[in-house]
Amino acid sequence: MKSLDRINNFIIEHASGRTVLALMVVTIVSFYLMAGVITPAFQEATNGLRPFDLNFGISAEMIYRDLPSYTDRSRTLYLWFALADYVYPAAGAAFFAFLWAWMFSKVNKPVYPRLVAGGILLFPFLFALIDWLENAGFLFVMFRYPAEHVTIANLAGTLKKIKPFVEAVIIILTLVFTVTTVWQRRSQRRLQGGKPPPIPGQ
Repeated sequence: MKSLDRINNFIIEHASGRTVLALMVVTIVSFYLMAGVITPAFQEATNGLRPFDLNFGISAEMIYRDLPSYTDRSRTLYLWFALADYVYPAAGAAFFAFLWAWMFSKVNKPVYPRLVAGGILLFPFLFALIDWLENAGFLFVMFRYPAEHVTIANLAGTLKKIKPFVEAVIIILTLVFTVTTVWQRRSQRRLQGGKPPPIPGQ
């Protein structure tokens, strides 16, 4: 619990609009490098195939069907892809964790501290953990080829199938927190008789 408290305190203390914006930029840039720069080069070197992580319904059968097309350049590019794909989920998870903490700080809602104490700010990092383990599995089977490790390949494919469900929960929670926070702030303004800040230029 002390470790959880330290992590929560760190996130809460550093949660700000500037931090959220910086993490959003890192997330977007790392995704662009991964999908927009490295992937086209990988496809060019690998007969049009995409990295395993960008395929849907990946299985050991699909992996070992594609691996004979991998060249030394393919493997080098995949390493760069994997590096970007380690940064992307970490930055994305941190973005949501700090965004939630930032929104929680804007209103006096008793349920928010209880959620934080329960570890809600760590939930986005479950997506990152799954993504990292999936990447490790793909890298392992790729560099161990031609030896085949069907169990690890299938496990990596299963982790990939789980990821969208975790991501969907994170997005739904973000929408719920956003709506709740906006509604709560408007309610507080009405009770205090305050007015929203003027729009610049008006």
